[in-house]
Amino acid sequence: RSDASSNTTSKVFLGTGSGAASTGLRNTATGINTLNSNITGTDNTAMGYYALKVNTASLNTALGANALLVNTSATRGTAIGYNALAANITTDDNTAVGSSALAVNTGAQNTAVGSQALLANTSGTPNTAVGYNALAANITGANNTAVGDYALASGLTSNNTAVGYQALFAASGADSTAVGTSALALNTGAQNTAVGSQALHDNIGGTPNTAM
Repeated sequence: RSDASSNTTSKVFLGTGSGAASTGLRNTATGINTLNSNITGTDNTAMGYYALKVNTASLNTALGANALLVNTSATRGTAIGYNALAANITTDDNTAVGSSALAVNTGAQNTAVGSQALLANTSGTPNTAVGYNALAANITGANNTAVGDYALASGLTSNNTAVGYQALFAASGADSTAVGTSALALNTGAQNTAVGSQALHDNIGGTPNTAM
């Protein structure tokens, strides 16, 4: 159904249960039970089975089955892909693009681009992950940046920067920077810098080191 009486109040719902309780303005929902519980939230867009199903907040965009599924009061969230930001409830300013990106997230101000990027992140914030499985195992670590498939994939610490395939892959040390394929891949030390393919690949406990 739709109500397009004016540019400021229009809303469009398409699908069984879509926008069932909505009185909010400027909402668009397409798919079964999309924006199903939304009452007063405004300026939301939901497309896909159960996208933004229990949402009551504003300024969210969910494209994909179960995207932002249990979001209630969080605002300014963007989820594109199956299960993207599916468990996010109250935290704001998250962006997830890719299947299961930030799937169990409860932290704020995280950005995940890539299938399963920041997959296990809960309260860690802010983090940025770009690439398949980038920062996938991170749970509570903060201030991490991972760019590349499997970058910081098994990392559980904070303040790390990884650029390259499997850079800082299984790192348990903090405050490190790795640029290059598998650089600091098995690092357990802190405050290390590695630039180049497999630089300081097997560093265990050593700190601080620089390899170029």
